[in-house]
Amino acid sequence: MKTRIAPKRILLTVAAAALGIGAGAGVASASGLIFAQPADSETAEAPEYAVSDSGLSYGSLADAPSDALAPDLILVELPDGQQGYVYSEELFAAENDDPSSPEEAIASNDKGPVGVPVYELDGVTRIGTFWVGQGQ
Repeated sequence: MKTRIAPKRILLTVAAAALGIGAGAGVASASGLIFAQPADSETAEAPEYAVSDSGLSYGSLADAPSDALAPDLILVELPDGQQGYVYSEELFAAENDDPSSPEEAIASNDKGPVGVPVYELDGVTRIGTFWVGQGQ
C-alpha cells in the first residue's frame, strides 16, 4: 500500500522552506544546501581569525557569518591560481549593487567590472587585481 502525504503538509513544508523558517536560512541548489547563515547574523559571533604581523585579521569569507563579521583581509584566488588577500572594505564597496535611486541603477548597469587590489598577507605588497562585476 502506498503512503500518501497530505497536500496541506507538502504546502506547509514548501512554504516554510521558501520563507526560511527554522534555525537559519540557506540557499538551496540541486545538490543540496550550499550556504547556511544564522537566522540573526547580527547576534552571531565572529570566528577567531588569524592575525597578521601587521595586526590585520585574515581568512576566508566563507567562515564569516555575515559581511559585518568578515576578517580585515579576505582570501581570494587570482585567475592564474595565485592566492592573495583583498581588504574587506574594498571588496564590499566593489560588490555594492544596491542602488538607492533609479538613476544609480541605470548607471550601475553601464559600469563594467571593478578591480580590487590583491595583496600578500602583509596587506601592502600588491600582487594582482581581483575583478568583481559583470562578466567576471
